[in-house]
Amino acid sequence: GPDFVCSLAGVTKNIFKDATLTPLLAATNDESRKIYLGKGVFHERLGITGESQVPPNQWRMVNEEQLVRGRDARFKLYEFTIIAYLALSCIEQLLRSWAHRQGTKHLKRPGQPNGVLEWIGALSTNPILLDAVEVLYDSDKQNLRNRLMHGNLLEIEGKDLEVSLPIANPELFRSVAALGPDPYSPENIAQHCLKCLEVVDREIASTCSLVTADLAWNAGFIPSSYDVDFVLALSDDFAGMDAKRWLETVTDYLNAMLPGLKQLFTIGLIEWLEGKKDVSIPRLMALGLTFEALYRLTVHLKGFSVLQKKHRNADKFLKFQYRMLDSDWATESLVEHLKPEARDNAKRVLRLAVDARNAIAHGAVVDFDQKAAYAMGHIIVKAAQTLITAGLHHMTAETAFMNWKSERKEEHGHDASDWFAAQRAVFQRIRFSAEN
Repeated sequence: GPDFVCSLAGVTKNIFKDATLTPLLAATNDESRKIYLGKGVFHERLGITGESQVPPNQWRMVNEEQLVRGRDARFKLYEFTIIAYLALSCIEQLLRSWAHRQGTKHLKRPGQPNGVLEWIGALSTNPILLDAVEVLYDSDKQNLRNRLMHGNLLEIEGKDLEVSLPIANPELFRSVAALGPDPYSPENIAQHCLKCLEVVDREIASTCSLVTADLAWNAGFIPSSYDVDFVLALSDDFAGMDAKRWLETVTDYLNAMLPGLKQLFTIGLIEWLEGKKDVSIPRLMALGLTFEALYRLTVHLKGFSVLQKKHRNADKFLKFQYRMLDSDWATESLVEHLKPEARDNAKRVLRLAVDARNAIAHGAVVDFDQKAAYAMGHIIVKAAQTLITAGLHHMTAETAFMNWKSERKEEHGHDASDWFAAQRAVFQRIRFSAEN
């Protein structure tokens, strides 16, 4: 895990030499400053002074000022997680654009990126830059980039109590507040990613000035017009008669299965639903962050390993790596709950969502116009629906089997009643978890 505590107290100036090169860079630059002013995406959307759903007479030891401070602290856990994701996407966008400008090969083929560590040495020998990049990408070090991108550093729920207790009762939990900076906190991770981003930008600025033409490497990540038309023709279940049911199902499921994911997904979902002409890139990018975590959560639930291991030739030690989503190692299982005639479309949706995630993670998204933003959000939301229904179907099947085995004493003929009982039990458990 992280063995450092970043000393960057807050970003009050431009991170970039030229923050206007792409909308992503500009949004990251802007959002990194807004967080420390209490104007991040969650503060902007939800506000910290709104009415509480809990009546004041049930607040017990918490007064209104503490409630506001608690909301502020909790919102920032999400905001720092998002800004870390944005910063990592910016780092790769800048590095690959620099490599493209210098003629350094950084793609295996269009849309298939080579690992950054394989070519960064051809761009620079500056030990400060190389050390910053290795901390992010080297699996023998912190490997922060991959852990965050693959959904393994969502330390929001784990840190919520940690930041809330000293606010609720400063005297009783003074020792928690006195522990000092936490290397695993979302703020520390975000600050470190921003600090690495500054190092990368400063190094590039010392050698050249990137221009729009240097971003041309992203062409292989851009969906074809055929795929875009397919995405735009997909139904929007959140705009139809079942919108309320879908929203409740999605939010209850995420809240029960991976609580920190629910708010991140919802903030991106709302941005997509509103379809604003002036897109909030941080809020939309939150969807990209949640998709991979949900994908890995679902395949893990269905019994697949999200990791792969191999012996390293150099020292014969075991090396563990994340399985890549675009290798189709679990796709068939993710769509087996659907009718046969719907499976091909569902697999295509999952593949396109993985492509969208890859484009986001590797910094290949250059334009966030209204149509592109809607298409990206739409495909991720549709894929998330498939993953959530796959998870619900799997849990229902497991519960139905246990009902049949225990209550029917292995007698056949009660399949339907066992299934419906299991379905009710699963939904009741999820809603109970979401409400408590």
